[in-house]
Amino acid sequence: MILDVDNVDGKLLTGLTANVDIITGRNSDVLRVPIASTRFLPRETDRGEMDESDQEAQSTGRRATVWVPQEDPYAPVRKSVTLGLQGENYVEIKDGVEEGATVLVRSREIEE
Repeated sequence: MILDVDNVDGKLLTGLTANVDIITGRNSDVLRVPIASTRFLPRETDRGEMDESDQEAQSTGRRATVWVPQEDPYAPVRKSVTLGLQGENYVEIKDGVEEGATVLVRSREIEE
């Protein structure tokens, strides 16, 4: 992509690179979660069997699956969500989880 910019102050020199954020959409007062939560998948022993609708939700462009912890930390609940605008670190959630819900983004082994 080539951009034409005003360089009246001469700060941009030939051969230098620059980082640019191009805003293509903006929503305010929306529910958002870390993008990592849409990629997280608990250990197989902690998630039970995934049915076809869960597999479809994970592979569809505007749908995803997030995992919400319950009282038993080894039995998170799978939630299918509708995605909205996506940025570098967060994605808008249009429905599927309530405001204030905790979503899982990673797991770790606990040594006993």
